Amino acid sequence: MIKVTDVAGKEKYINASLLEGIELIPDTRLVFVNGHSMIVRESPETIVERIVDFRHQWVTNARSLSGLFPVLRHDDVPQDETPGCRPEDGGKA
Repeated sequence: MIKVTDVAGKEKYINASLLEGIELIPDTRLVFVNGHSMIVRESPETIVERIVDFRHQWVTNARSLSGLFPVLRHDDVPQDETPGCRPEDGGKA
């Protein structure tokens, strides 16, 4: 989520993953994947910078969790003993 300011001066948080594009018309217009749009006070460069910073922080936090949780391999997962449910049988009952 990144913080933006609408034209009325109200701060809002938006899901940057749902942005399809940013237009300068001359105001900054955010276009979302669902077709909705929003005019904001920030420049396109500022919006992009905030998105990059958010994603960098997200990846950094994810890396700090590395090794804290066990990762199961396929061989570690118990298989259903019902005939036909094993991967080598096509995985279908």
